[in-house]
Amino acid sequence: MFKRSQIVPKQPFEGQPGNHQHYLPASSLLTWLAASSFAALLGFARLSYGLLLPALRADLGGSYSIYGVLSTINFVGYLLGTLTTPVLLVRVQNRSALNTSAMLATSVTLLASALSLNVWQLGTWRFLIGFFSATATVLTMTLTLECILPSERGKASGLVWLGGALGILLSGLIAPPIIGAGTSSGWRVVWVVMALLSAASAIGFHISRRRADPPLAKLPNQTERTATRSQQHIWLTLRPMFQPRRLLFLVLSYFCFGGGYIIYFTFFISLLAQQGVPAQNAGFVWAAIGFTGAISGWLWGNFIDRWPTGYMLTAPLALGALGSLTVLTGNLLWEAIGAALIGLTAFIAPPLIVTALLKRAVSDAEYATNFSALTALFAIGQILGPLVAGQVIERSGLAAGTAISALVLAFGAIFAYLYAVVQRQLQAAKL
Repeated sequence: MFKRSQIVPKQPFEGQPGNHQHYLPASSLLTWLAASSFAALLGFARLSYGLLLPALRADLGGSYSIYGVLSTINFVGYLLGTLTTPVLLVRVQNRSALNTSAMLATSVTLLASALSLNVWQLGTWRFLIGFFSATATVLTMTLTLECILPSERGKASGLVWLGGALGILLSGLIAPPIIGAGTSSGWRVVWVVMALLSAASAIGFHISRRRADPPLAKLPNQTERTATRSQQHIWLTLRPMFQPRRLLFLVLSYFCFGGGYIIYFTFFISLLAQQGVPAQNAGFVWAAIGFTGAISGWLWGNFIDRWPTGYMLTAPLALGALGSLTVLTGNLLWEAIGAALIGLTAFIAPPLIVTALLKRAVSDAEYATNFSALTALFAIGQILGPLVAGQVIERSGLAAGTAISALVLAFGAIFAYLYAVVQRQLQAAKL
């Protein structure tokens, strides 16, 4: 399906030695296999929950607030996973094996989810899915980008996150026909199929990464010692993330994105079901999010390589806020347009842009630790989002609760703009 990529000679950058092995182009086989892993981690293991929520309620029972708690449990697991990852990186030398183990554990727990007999069993598996997928998300991105030509890392990040969008697209096309086949347990079949595909993607990425020859793996001894010290002194490595003149506003923007987008993805399909939209049509709307998200991965990935500033993060978050407001119209056409806008702007674009901006702001040796911490704060946003939205839904209904996502995304856009201002001031100070 994919042609073997030509190897591009490594170019020196930001103090890295220029005589070690080779970098790969952004469109390498490794990148595409990483994208398939993200399809499994994001599209299947985590976000398919929102698509299957009406079927889960019909089979297992329970209120929307209970399923909001289950969503929060998943993100608590994700948070703990991201907090555990830096510790594991200090103790485990073989990062590729650690990543594969986390990917396969995610697949197994997704399979176990399909066997749940009640919501609390499901909650246990959702917690473990969050925990294992967090480590796999951080390491898959790290192991991929360190092999990619620095000038193409934004594009590569876009292609990897594009995989998550393709996972949404596939689940939106496949799940509704299975669920609508006449059995109340169709969601179980969907998760079994997704679990098997997830395991296959984990094995494929592991094999491809073992064949790669990343420059960071062959750094001189002095650089290796520096990398080890940076991992062991975690606070010194992470301190820039909490400094207003460095990365704080980028962190806050990503935190708001985590809280905003997950509200929309958790409750939007349930809102359509409440409005009487057939499952097949709701599936097409979900697939439209995935399709436009896939386009956005390529589009924004190229943009961020050309204009690596916070302004590129402000735009998709602001447009995503506008798209989220369409849930208040009660009109399927406008809601579908809003969903497509969400997919194009506030689904894949923010994480790939943040990934690329962080990669430019910190060294390769410090990237995994910083990305893990940033993902942890993102996960806190994901925990708080469904909790707040669930309470609003209980008092004011699904439309109002889902629309809360617009407010949170708008705050994220403001913080992204402030980060762009800080970037511009730092650049002016260097002139």
